[in-house]
Amino acid sequence: MAEANPGCKACSGPKGCMCCKCTSDDCCTDEGCSAGCKACSGPKGCMCCKCTSDDCCTDKGCSAGCKACSGPKGCMCCKCTSDNCCTDKGCSAGCKACSGPKGCMCCKCTSDDCCTDEGCSAGCKACSGPKGCMCCKCTNDDCCTDKGCSAGCKACSGPKGCMCCKCTSDDCCTDEGCSAGCKSCSGPKGCMCCKCTSDNCCTDEGCSAGCKACSGPKGCMCCKCTSDNCCTDEGCPVGCKKCSGPKGCVCK
Repeated sequence: MAEANPGCKACSGPKGCMCCKCTSDDCCTDEGCSAGCKACSGPKGCMCCKCTSDDCCTDKGCSAGCKACSGPKGCMCCKCTSDNCCTDKGCSAGCKACSGPKGCMCCKCTSDDCCTDEGCSAGCKACSGPKGCMCCKCTNDDCCTDKGCSAGCKACSGPKGCMCCKCTSDDCCTDEGCSAGCKSCSGPKGCMCCKCTSDNCCTDEGCSAGCKACSGPKGCMCCKCTSDNCCTDEGCPVGCKKCSGPKGCVCK
């Protein structure tokens, strides 16, 4: 074996030593490694710290601020696309590593301020939904979408994942929730509203003003009576007292 040149260490390479002489791009040649390069198992026998113009990884090694990884370039860089989210080079600032297709979860979202497959926007909480987060943006009726719940809505097990306080034009319940002044119940709409029919008595939406809850078919007993000023099955008029009669009250 030829005697090693000064500054070169003996090795098993084809030249019999590993030298610190490199090409004009300050990286490795088959003569050895340049200053600042560490030995490795790559095709050139060393890993250099010179990278491409976008400050990320080349097959020569990793630029400053990049960490070694198992990716195709041997390192994961902190350079990202113009939308401030992840590329296959790594994660931008403010993004956390995850198991997603891009290897990180970014805080950049779509124009509707909700989740993309890059991550969650501000004010969104992580969840098991298809986008990995539940946002607080809703439809124009101020109720729930598959993105989450609007302000004033509480989480529930309904089809939209929340129960909103928006109701129909008759001020009663929809499957989105209960309007103001309505109480929760076991009815088909999940609440009992205080809107009644034109005769000022009970509907299956609830009880009118001045009516009390009861076990009747309509869930309340109203104070509207027939023209003879006595009781109907809706209840007792003003000035009538409860009794055991068929109408449940005795009129004056």
